[in-house]
Amino acid sequence: MVSAALARKIAERLKRYAPLLILIVGTALRLSVAPYSSGSDIPQFAGFAGTFLRHGLCFYEYAGSSSFRTEGWPYSWPYPYGPVWVVLTSILLLIVGDGNLVKCFWRGGTYYVYVSIKWVTAVKTVLIAADVVLAYLLYRYVRRKYGRSWGTLSLILYYLNPMTIYVTSIYGMFDQLALLFLVAAMLSFLSGKYVKVGLLTSLALLTKQTLLAPAVALIACTRGKRALTVLTALAASALALLPFLAACPHTVERIMSILLSTSRPGYTEPLVYSFNGFSSLATYLHSRQGMSLSWVMSYWYLPFIALFLPLIYRAARSSLSVDSAVMLSYAVFVATYWRVNAQYMLPLVGLTALALPRASRVGRALLLLLNGMVALWPVSFPISWWFHVHIEHPNTMIWRVLDTFNLMIFDELYYVVYSLVLTVLLYVTAIYFLVVKRSGVV
Repeated sequence: MVSAALARKIAERLKRYAPLLILIVGTALRLSVAPYSSGSDIPQFAGFAGTFLRHGLCFYEYAGSSSFRTEGWPYSWPYPYGPVWVVLTSILLLIVGDGNLVKCFWRGGTYYVYVSIKWVTAVKTVLIAADVVLAYLLYRYVRRKYGRSWGTLSLILYYLNPMTIYVTSIYGMFDQLALLFLVAAMLSFLSGKYVKVGLLTSLALLTKQTLLAPAVALIACTRGKRALTVLTALAASALALLPFLAACPHTVERIMSILLSTSRPGYTEPLVYSFNGFSSLATYLHSRQGMSLSWVMSYWYLPFIALFLPLIYRAARSSLSVDSAVMLSYAVFVATYWRVNAQYMLPLVGLTALALPRASRVGRALLLLLNGMVALWPVSFPISWWFHVHIEHPNTMIWRVLDTFNLMIFDELYYVVYSLVLTVLLYVTAIYFLVVKRSGVV
């Protein structure tokens, strides 16, 4: 009897402290690799931040790809996002100092870009901190609606997923920051604080516009307070951009021009980083067989509209829960948009974890399959590449350890098949939730 009581007490303690243990393990994994790797965007962030510090609120006048030589960026990629991230990285640059953070040079016909550990650590500290807060908010949201056990499961599915670790701590991208604001908006929705919903939704979109579809779905769910939420979001966005407009009146025009230039459909090479299966297949057939299939990418918006409009209609009519509506809207975007990269998967992992508790048995199976498929990519792709391509003096021990746990698949055809399976699974999930489960709130 004593042993049984003790076992129950231990089990209760483990259940109580499981979320904290998951956060500790997940954070330890992130911190153990963060300073030793860098994706190509991290040195580019230093260039953007330097431009912001030089030109201030006229930043977007210099944010296009034509400025990369005069501004000293390592790559010709423009800055197509709202001001939140460039302001944050500019503050980091002031703290770290801009001396010798990035080295760019040609040698033997090869272009080298190296970034200092100091800058990598500064950027990833912000990314990991945002990821910790996001994981906590995900847990808090699910626990509040469905209980502690579901909250713990959602935390495991998000925070220990190899893709979220990869995006945050190995490559280094800021999608978790945008998702943090969106999930905080969803928590405010539960509390009926619609002004906060509008403010936080605006912050999410001013961080990264790729969350536009789930932001619209969330606002659609506000129903009676929709006008208040929309007006608050618009007012907050206008106030955030007003100083930029006051300094340079053509700011909005410049932002739209940059967005259009980066959103122009085309073939999606390299294929290992392409997560839209139809775009990947079209690109593969074009490069191998010479087939002209650019229309596959050009008309991506047709299936998006066909799925997104009924989704928003159902969300507005209360036949979709906010969890399902927000998750499905992002799933539809990722399934249909012509160019989907690895970082787009991070919000998908988080939002599927949110939607899991309310789903039916089949719906849960589909969501778990999506999480598993997303987790497979960092295990397949040789992610140790980012531990030496931009790091001048790489940590070979971590590099080799990661290789032992990696499938080391280089074949492009594998990634074409992988992206096709993922895209089909996304379509199946969307159609199941929208068509098969039409009756009742899911």
